[in-house]
Amino acid sequence: MSPRTLAVLTGVAAVLALVYVVSTREPAPPPAPAWISFDTSAIHRVEIQNPLHGKLFLERDGQTWKGMQDTVEVIPDTGAVDELLTMFLSLKSSELVSESPEKYRLFALDTANELLVRLNDPPAAVVHVGRDGPGGEFTYLRRNDDPVVWAVTGFQGWKIYRFFRPAQP
Repeated sequence: MSPRTLAVLTGVAAVLALVYVVSTREPAPPPAPAWISFDTSAIHRVEIQNPLHGKLFLERDGQTWKGMQDTVEVIPDTGAVDELLTMFLSLKSSELVSESPEKYRLFALDTANELLVRLNDPPAAVVHVGRDGPGGEFTYLRRNDDPVVWAVTGFQGWKIYRFFRPAQP
């Protein structure tokens, strides 16, 4: 076999190996949803809804925030609201869990269980918050207009629930 033939066969084998490797590679996971990116200074209204606690509306009033839970006025700590918005910016998607709305109940993302957070009105972002994953290392979240359920790290539910006043007997 001549050196030229050997070089051609080696080149063909290398191209075939590259095609095989590229074609059998698993596809890259989809990018994280865009709801983890927004300008906090542009947020002027936050609505939080939960079946156990009802609805809470927070609205920016100059440099401070005011709020209403059901028909009762609440005065939220401005630093706490800013901390809540910053928490949403720090969320990291770790894994796509499901794309099936039929499975929302498994993740507490059905309307009977979920925590719903709307940022601005009309919403700039709507986040559905489900239960924590095993071991509490992540939380199941999804965006309103996207059926994909994500395992997300960095969510701290207490930063939301502290705004609700205790239920009256």
